[in-house]
Amino acid sequence: MIFVATTVLSINSINLPQDVLFGFSQDPEKGGADYNAPLRAYIGRQQTMIVAELLSADKLGQIAENDFKVKGSLPRYTLSNHYNLICTNVFSELSRSENITPLRRDLQRYVVEQLIRHSESTGTMLNSDAILLSNDWLEKLHGQFTIAAKNPKLDQMTKLHVKDLAKKIGQAMEPTEDEKR
Repeated sequence: MIFVATTVLSINSINLPQDVLFGFSQDPEKGGADYNAPLRAYIGRQQTMIVAELLSADKLGQIAENDFKVKGSLPRYTLSNHYNLICTNVFSELSRSENITPLRRDLQRYVVEQLIRHSESTGTMLNSDAILLSNDWLEKLHGQFTIAAKNPKLDQMTKLHVKDLAKKIGQAMEPTEDEKR
Protein backbone atom coordinates (compact mmCIF):
# COMPACT_ATOMS: atom_id res chain seq x y z
CA MET A 1 0.00 0.00 0.00
CA ILE A 2 2.89 2.36 0.67
CA PHE A 3 4.04 1.81 -2.91
CA VAL A 4 0.59 2.64 -4.31
CA ALA A 5 0.17 5.71 -2.12
CA THR A 6 3.59 7.14 -2.95
CA THR A 7 3.66 6.28 -6.64
CA VAL A 8 0.03 6.69 -7.71
CA LEU A 9 -1.54 9.14 -5.25
CA SER A 10 1.35 11.46 -4.35
CA ILE A 11 1.86 14.88 -5.88
CA ASN A 12 4.87 13.64 -7.85
CA SER A 13 3.15 10.56 -9.25
CA ILE A 14 2.32 12.17 -12.59
CA ASN A 15 5.18 14.44 -13.54
CA LEU A 16 5.27 14.39 -17.34
CA PRO A 17 7.66 16.65 -19.30
CA GLN A 18 6.10 19.46 -21.33
CA ASP A 19 6.95 17.88 -24.70
CA VAL A 20 5.15 14.69 -23.65
CA LEU A 21 2.10 16.66 -22.55
CA PHE A 22 1.94 18.46 -25.89
CA GLY A 23 2.73 15.45 -28.07
CA PHE A 24 1.08 12.56 -26.28
CA SER A 25 -1.66 10.76 -28.19
CA GLN A 26 -3.71 7.72 -27.23
CA ASP A 27 -4.55 7.08 -30.88
CA PRO A 28 -1.52 6.03 -32.98
CA GLU A 29 -3.47 6.91 -36.15
CA LYS A 30 -3.72 10.54 -35.10
CA GLY A 31 -1.17 12.88 -33.64
CA GLY A 32 0.39 16.28 -33.62
CA ALA A 33 -1.93 19.23 -34.14
CA ASP A 34 -4.83 17.00 -35.25
CA TYR A 35 -5.40 15.35 -31.90
CA ASN A 36 -5.49 16.70 -28.39
CA ALA A 37 -5.33 13.69 -26.10
CA PRO A 38 -7.53 14.04 -23.01
CA LEU A 39 -4.67 13.29 -20.61
CA ARG A 40 -6.27 14.95 -17.59
CA ALA A 41 -9.42 12.85 -17.99
CA TYR A 42 -7.49 9.68 -18.76
CA ILE A 43 -4.99 9.94 -15.90
CA GLY A 44 -7.62 11.24 -13.50
CA ARG A 45 -9.92 8.33 -14.29
CA GLN A 46 -7.12 5.86 -13.52
CA GLN A 47 -6.35 7.52 -10.19
CA THR A 48 -10.04 7.69 -9.32
CA MET A 49 -10.53 3.99 -10.02
CA ILE A 50 -7.59 3.13 -7.77
CA VAL A 51 -8.95 5.29 -4.94
CA ALA A 52 -12.42 3.81 -5.45
CA GLU A 53 -10.97 0.34 -4.93
CA LEU A 54 -8.85 1.40 -1.95
CA LEU A 55 -11.86 2.99 -0.22
CA SER A 56 -14.42 0.37 -1.18
CA ALA A 57 -16.44 -1.27 1.59
CA ASP A 58 -14.98 -4.65 0.62
CA LYS A 59 -11.36 -3.46 0.81
CA LEU A 60 -11.95 -1.67 4.12
CA GLY A 61 -13.67 -4.78 5.50
CA GLN A 62 -10.73 -6.94 4.45
CA ILE A 63 -8.24 -4.62 6.15
CA ALA A 64 -10.30 -4.60 9.37
CA GLU A 65 -10.63 -8.41 9.28
CA ASN A 66 -6.89 -8.93 8.72
CA ASP A 67 -6.07 -6.47 11.50
CA PHE A 68 -8.36 -8.43 13.83
CA LYS A 69 -6.55 -11.68 13.01
CA VAL A 70 -3.00 -10.43 13.62
CA LYS A 71 -1.84 -11.16 17.16
CA GLY A 72 1.24 -10.36 19.18
CA SER A 73 4.20 -8.50 17.75
CA LEU A 74 3.45 -9.24 14.11
CA PRO A 75 3.34 -6.09 11.97
CA ARG A 76 -0.22 -4.88 11.50
CA TYR A 77 -1.80 -2.84 8.74
CA THR A 78 -4.79 -1.05 10.20
CA LEU A 79 -7.63 1.04 8.82
CA SER A 80 -5.94 4.01 10.47
CA ASN A 81 -2.73 3.28 8.53
CA HIS A 82 -4.78 2.94 5.36
CA TYR A 83 -6.64 6.24 5.66
CA ASN A 84 -3.47 8.06 6.74
CA LEU A 85 -1.52 6.82 3.72
CA ILE A 86 -4.25 7.79 1.29
CA CYS A 87 -5.12 11.17 2.78
CA THR A 88 -1.61 12.40 3.57
CA ASN A 89 -0.54 11.69 -0.02
CA VAL A 90 -3.65 13.04 -1.73
CA PHE A 91 -3.77 16.24 0.34
CA SER A 92 -0.02 16.89 0.72
CA GLU A 93 -0.20 20.36 -0.89
CA LEU A 94 -2.27 21.66 2.03
CA SER A 95 0.54 21.22 4.53
CA ARG A 96 3.02 22.91 2.18
CA SER A 97 0.80 25.87 1.15
CA GLU A 98 1.24 25.06 -2.54
CA ASN A 99 -0.99 25.67 -5.53
CA ILE A 100 -2.98 22.59 -6.49
CA THR A 101 -2.91 21.46 -10.11
CA PRO A 102 -6.13 20.58 -11.96
CA LEU A 103 -5.45 16.84 -11.84
CA ARG A 104 -4.80 16.99 -8.11
CA ARG A 105 -7.92 19.09 -7.52
CA ASP A 106 -9.97 16.42 -9.27
CA LEU A 107 -8.43 13.68 -7.13
CA GLN A 108 -8.88 15.65 -3.91
CA ARG A 109 -12.50 16.38 -4.76
CA TYR A 110 -13.15 12.70 -5.35
CA VAL A 111 -11.52 11.63 -2.07
CA VAL A 112 -13.50 14.23 -0.10
CA GLU A 113 -16.71 12.95 -1.73
CA GLN A 114 -15.79 9.40 -0.69
CA LEU A 115 -15.01 10.47 2.87
CA ILE A 116 -18.37 12.26 3.07
CA ARG A 117 -20.16 9.15 1.75
CA HIS A 118 -18.37 7.03 4.32
CA SER A 119 -19.23 9.42 7.14
CA GLU A 120 -22.91 9.24 6.18
CA SER A 121 -22.94 5.43 6.00
CA THR A 122 -24.56 3.22 8.55
CA GLY A 123 -22.59 0.56 10.38
CA THR A 124 -24.18 -2.16 8.29
CA MET A 125 -22.98 -0.67 4.99
CA LEU A 126 -19.41 0.07 6.03
CA ASN A 127 -17.09 -0.94 8.84
CA SER A 128 -17.84 1.30 11.83
CA ASP A 129 -14.13 2.12 12.33
CA ALA A 130 -13.97 3.32 8.71
CA ILE A 131 -16.87 5.66 9.44
CA LEU A 132 -15.04 7.06 12.48
CA LEU A 133 -11.83 7.52 10.49
CA SER A 134 -13.71 9.26 7.67
CA ASN A 135 -15.24 11.69 10.18
CA ASP A 136 -11.83 12.30 11.72
CA TRP A 137 -10.24 13.02 8.35
CA LEU A 138 -13.09 15.32 7.36
CA GLU A 139 -12.54 17.36 10.53
CA LYS A 140 -8.79 17.59 9.85
CA LEU A 141 -9.30 18.50 6.21
CA HIS A 142 -11.96 21.09 7.01
CA GLY A 143 -9.45 22.91 9.20
CA GLN A 144 -6.67 22.62 6.60
CA PHE A 145 -8.90 23.81 3.74
CA THR A 146 -10.22 26.71 5.83
CA ILE A 147 -6.67 27.85 6.62
CA ALA A 148 -5.54 27.37 3.00
CA ALA A 149 -8.44 29.52 1.73
CA LYS A 150 -6.90 32.49 3.56
CA ASN A 151 -3.46 32.07 1.97
CA PRO A 152 -2.87 35.08 -0.35
CA LYS A 153 -0.06 33.27 -2.24
CA LEU A 154 -2.36 30.65 -3.79
CA ASP A 155 -3.65 31.04 -7.34
CA GLN A 156 -7.33 31.72 -8.00
CA MET A 157 -8.32 28.15 -8.91
CA THR A 158 -6.62 26.73 -5.83
CA LYS A 159 -8.40 29.28 -3.62
CA LEU A 160 -11.76 28.45 -5.19
CA HIS A 161 -11.04 24.73 -4.81
CA VAL A 162 -10.12 24.91 -1.12
CA LYS A 163 -13.07 27.21 -0.33
CA ASP A 164 -15.46 24.86 -2.11
CA LEU A 165 -14.18 21.76 -0.32
CA ALA A 166 -14.17 23.53 3.06
CA LYS A 167 -17.81 24.46 2.42
CA LYS A 168 -18.79 20.92 1.33
CA ILE A 169 -17.11 19.37 4.34
CA GLY A 170 -18.69 21.94 6.66
CA GLN A 171 -22.15 21.15 5.26
CA ALA A 172 -21.54 17.42 5.61
CA MET A 173 -20.47 17.86 9.23
CA GLU A 174 -23.59 19.86 10.18
CA PRO A 175 -25.96 17.86 12.36
CA THR A 176 -29.19 16.72 10.75
CA GLU A 177 -32.59 17.63 12.23
CA ASP A 178 -32.77 14.19 13.90
CA GLU A 179 -29.33 14.70 15.46
CA LYS A 180 -30.34 18.12 16.79
CA ARG A 181 -33.24 16.63 18.79
